[in-house]
Amino acid sequence: MRQEWAALIGSLRKGSYNRALYEVFRGLAPVEVRWREVNIGDLPFYNPDAEPDVWARQFWEEMQTADAFVFFTPEYNGSIPAVLKNAIDWASRDPHGSSLAGKPSVVLGASQGLFGTLRSQLHLRQILSFMDADLVQRPEVLVAEAHLKLKPPGQLNDPMAERLMRQLSENLYRRVGRLAAV
Repeated sequence: MRQEWAALIGSLRKGSYNRALYEVFRGLAPVEVRWREVNIGDLPFYNPDAEPDVWARQFWEEMQTADAFVFFTPEYNGSIPAVLKNAIDWASRDPHGSSLAGKPSVVLGASQGLFGTLRSQLHLRQILSFMDADLVQRPEVLVAEAHLKLKPPGQLNDPMAERLMRQLSENLYRRVGRLAAV
């Protein structure tokens, strides 16, 4: 069954470890999956008083048409990056209803630290849970010491992380399939 997954990458840095992780994950996903990277860097800071601009409308459309979301988060000061939180705030204000509610979603992350993105993933999972996203929780994928394991354009030197990512993508694919069958 064809599925469309939207990737939200929480790092705007061109050569980011999370962008490289996205490339690896993308290559491990079932062949029936079509990918779309959602541009979150051009969204203005969320302001409920502001009129949604063209970026917000395009963002809402991309979010509404996705079958699933894959969040790639670095860890900034023990939490998620502001650009990712801003995108989630915009998604929650879609005029058609929250783009995240009921949508299958997974969280992955890579960082140079020894704990990977443990704290940022925990924080992001709390936010997504509050947004009523349908989180596929396992297996958790936290790539620690990413500077030693990830090389752009998406090469991973961590067999355990690769196995976990393959399993996570299969779990997400099955979740989307079950929801489509209902």
